[in-house]
Amino acid sequence: PVPGTQRQMFDAQCRPEGPAVKIKKSTNGEDADIATGPSLLVGSAVTWRYIVTNTGTTSLAGVVVTDDRGVSVNCGGVTSLPVGQAFTCTATGVATVGQYRNVGTARANAPGSITVDDSDPSHYLGVTQAPPSGELTICHIPPGNYDARHTITIDPSAWPAHQRHCAEGTCDYLGS
Repeated sequence: PVPGTQRQMFDAQCRPEGPAVKIKKSTNGEDADIATGPSLLVGSAVTWRYIVTNTGTTSLAGVVVTDDRGVSVNCGGVTSLPVGQAFTCTATGVATVGQYRNVGTARANAPGSITVDDSDPSHYLGVTQAPPSGELTICHIPPGNYDARHTITIDPSAWPAHQRHCAEGTCDYLGS
């Protein structure tokens, strides 16, 4: 076994042997394994893409791709995967406010009643306004203390973090 690929076995020459599957998931074309992922306007379309690859040395059957958030994944009816081959599945949704995370999982059967699987997360940040350009002036309201509000200036690169903060209802965007 090799760390990070515990289900995959290798021979003495470090060649993979036995069954293995790999899934790679993206959100709107971006590999977003780590938060925040792409910033998406609330209500806009989200497309997830799942690339499933047979990384083992035996053909796989009964391949099923699922998403932990109940997203309906469409693989076009593909359920078998020859050695070294890949196929792509897709799912769609509508962006919601705040940080969003979902995990795609591929599970398959190999000869000898062996089941293999792999998972990959993806993220996006649902925002209520498109990220502005230039310097931003923000009305900051400390949690639970509306009377202590004050303005601050932030760089546009801080916009995603600010949107997460505003999703908690503790600030408002005044304009640049």
